[in-house]
Amino acid sequence: MVSSLAPASRDGLHNQPLLWTGPRRVVTLFFIQRSAGASRCPPQNVIRYTASVTTVWTLVAIVSAAWLLWVVVCLVALEADKRQHKRLPDATFSVMPVIPLFPLLFLEVAHLLNCAGHALGLWVVGSIHVILIVAFLIGMGFEVRRMRSAGPPAV
Repeated sequence: MVSSLAPASRDGLHNQPLLWTGPRRVVTLFFIQRSAGASRCPPQNVIRYTASVTTVWTLVAIVSAAWLLWVVVCLVALEADKRQHKRLPDATFSVMPVIPLFPLLFLEVAHLLNCAGHALGLWVVGSIHVILIVAFLIGMGFEVRRMRSAGPPAV
């Protein structure tokens, strides 16, 4: 049973979470009950991963850039539809269900993939979002061309 959430002290107290520190922040996913004479080496049955600050913030930046670019592409597509009279002049759209949920979902998937392998979440989720950024830029090019071919905005 875990008695507290404080890091393990050097005097070998029982029931403390095992946290190992080094040049990177190391996170353990669960606590292990250990005896006073237990070794300080990390046991083999602990699932842990190393997450550097750079890795986490790089992934947050890539995911945020992709979904913010999606908002810009949606605004350009909406304006192109208005200019082609496919939508009402006062039409709008909401990003509320997508913006908070999808980035958080992808960051959680990246966290779980990081548990499986070192920086696996950064590479998988980051690659998916780089592909999304390229696709959004291509889509924005098509929407800008469609908007220009429709003429000036209706007043």
